[in-house]
Amino acid sequence: MRSFQCPQNWSSFYINCGGQETFDGRTKFEDDLDLGGAAKFIYHGTNWAFSSTGRFFDDDSQDSWISTNISRLSMRNFELYMTARLSPISLTYYGFCLLNGKYIVKLHFAEIMFTDNETFSSLGRRIFDIYIQGKLEYKNFNIEKAAGGVNKETIQTFTAVVTNSTLEIRLYWAGQGTTGIPSRGVYGPLISAISVYNPDYVSKNKNNISVGAVVWIVVAVAFVIILLLGILWWRGYLLRKDTMEHDLKGLDLQTGSFTLRQLKAATNNFDVTNKIGEGGFGSVYKILYTWIT
Repeated sequence: MRSFQCPQNWSSFYINCGGQETFDGRTKFEDDLDLGGAAKFIYHGTNWAFSSTGRFFDDDSQDSWISTNISRLSMRNFELYMTARLSPISLTYYGFCLLNGKYIVKLHFAEIMFTDNETFSSLGRRIFDIYIQGKLEYKNFNIEKAAGGVNKETIQTFTAVVTNSTLEIRLYWAGQGTTGIPSRGVYGPLISAISVYNPDYVSKNKNNISVGAVVWIVVAVAFVIILLLGILWWRGYLLRKDTMEHDLKGLDLQTGSFTLRQLKAATNNFDVTNKIGEGGFGSVYKILYTWIT
């Protein structure tokens, strides 16, 4: 990787470990579908990779380093926890081409290989260590204990500083826990998803609105204003000046009869506020002489 040239710099990466690409409503988690192996390094097409070491010697049938849950999950964003990547000894994820700075690292876990019933499958214990940038952040981490049961999510949050454009997340089995319960080969680190982002960069981008966004906002506001004025005009709340002047034209010169249109204009469409009483032929309205020019 020393000869690798970064096409650009990123401020984040999101992985659905062992699963298909998924979207949690705000963020797209990239797929992570390679089956893995005893000693394998897989570079993803964007800015991250993973490596796994070790072989499940207790289970000759184990040819995939991905576990899939077959029970129903009730947690929010359950798609992230339907699959998980595992390893018998060491599982390491790398983030490349990152902007230097402080990052928030969220590791998503759910124990999907054990059960919570009274069967033999409920007796297993998975314990491993969590390292971030080579520093031991969590000793003897137990997914089931942290989540309060199996098939439940727990998100462990850490902070890390990137100084050379690279972030390393390592999960390591140090021999703790069970190795043959509920079946042979069920041990070692397991992870469901990874979220890594630079909070300063995300906050800065939220405060900077692109030129295209500004144009669309202006267009939308102008459209709403025009639509509102059109509705008000159609419903008669906005009387056009030329029409009103035409209706009132010559009203002050007439001493006999008036048209209905002139009377409606002079009384503001027979507004009740201009009503001054009742006569033998109906209601009597005052004429708004200030309208007559």
